[in-house]
Amino acid sequence: MVKYGKRFRAEQIQDYAEKYMDYKGLKQFIKQYALSKKQQQQQQQPTLSKGELISQFNTLLDKELKKVYIFYVAKERELYIEMNMRLHS
Repeated sequence: MVKYGKRFRAEQIQDYAEKYMDYKGLKQFIKQYALSKKQQQQQQQPTLSKGELISQFNTLLDKELKKVYIFYVAKERELYIEMNMRLHS
């Protein structure tokens, strides 16, 4: 069975690769937080609150969603223009 991240990358359209969500980056954020939390607990240092973590993750996720949304809106606009040209030519 292929892991989701590998399948996600394998099925990307290469011309639009930079327009996809940064699945790997978001996953790394979660892993880094988990690792730092574990290290901080072992050293008895304060960790980020759950609210701070959620806020940081939401900021990253919103950025990625906005990137994908802008791409789709642009492609939809291109399609609309092309359809109008064909209908009215």
